[in-house]
Amino acid sequence: MTSRFGRLGEEQRLAKAYNGQGVEDMSMVGTVVWGALGLACVVRGFYRPHRAVVQTGAVLRCAGQNNQFGVCDPSDVIDTEPGEKVFSTGPAKVVDVGEDYVNLVVQNEAVVLMYHGIKPDVEEGQYVGTGQKIGTSSGRIFFSVTQYKPNGVAEFVPPSAWLAVRGQELVKENTGDEGAYCAKGREIVVPTAMKTNCNLRSPRRAGFALLPVTVEMQ
Repeated sequence: MTSRFGRLGEEQRLAKAYNGQGVEDMSMVGTVVWGALGLACVVRGFYRPHRAVVQTGAVLRCAGQNNQFGVCDPSDVIDTEPGEKVFSTGPAKVVDVGEDYVNLVVQNEAVVLMYHGIKPDVEEGQYVGTGQKIGTSSGRIFFSVTQYKPNGVAEFVPPSAWLAVRGQELVKENTGDEGAYCAKGREIVVPTAMKTNCNLRSPRRAGFALLPVTVEMQ
């Protein structure tokens, strides 16, 4: 994808090529260039084949509930068939890989995505794109999101809320509890009890969204 500076360079090249042909001609060229760029952004926004952690799975538990040890769990938990493909939910760098987990640092965001319960097929130091396969499920996936403040303080974020403001969701086809707050796609309302239990924080908004999103921390 062309960077902002690359687009500025392209504009300058076009300006030189059309120099002397009049303001109207240059205006027309600008309209064509920016129209094409706008169309490309819209197409790119919609054409992401995998905008979820997994395609098919059962939402078992949402962030903020206690695990079997009575300890707050900031993860959303998904049960899947073993071997279900697992996808990156952001453009990121692989910073840690283990036998059953992958941790990613999202590009241009102070955010760490943690996938536990997967068999990785990526390597530490590798860069991955949104929707890129990073491994397969072992049967139960724990997905968590941690964002960092400028002073380095870590904050747990409801994973489903972080996904929602980026036009994504936990699963495309939920075969589990459809009433769970983290299974509501782009309309996420985190109950007060769960927010308080894990001290969950609101996710930072994405810079651009094509579809309306509702995220509420009660």
